[in-house]
Amino acid sequence: MSYTVALVVDSKYSSRLRMLADRVHVWVVESRENTTATEAYWASAAAGSGSSIESGITKFTPSGETAEDWCVDVIDSLDLHHNGYSHEPGYTALEVYGVAPSARIAAVYSEYGFTEFQETESGFVARKQAVME
Repeated sequence: MSYTVALVVDSKYSSRLRMLADRVHVWVVESRENTTATEAYWASAAAGSGSSIESGITKFTPSGETAEDWCVDVIDSLDLHHNGYSHEPGYTALEVYGVAPSARIAAVYSEYGFTEFQETESGFVARKQAVME
């Protein structure tokens, strides 16, 4: 069984958040546009559309100057909330929106078990080896 989480470091992702958050749990960088969309999503979730560790939105405050910095800075907190110690099963894929996979990102993410990086039109997908039991 696989479990995917999304990381959005595009500060203007806003209107696309709802569709993504209905499919997977999203960590999104705070910005005026993203905060407006996030708060609208939370209001609808409170009204009954639901939110869980498998779907919904978590905002994070950007640290650093670039989307690459934000991507590197947030992985520790994201991993803490979605790894195998916090969720069964732990996440095995991370969809990243707003930045291409750089050597720096790959080096940091490899410390969290990511071994495969596939570039996409809007970012990349990082994958971990599935743990066989």
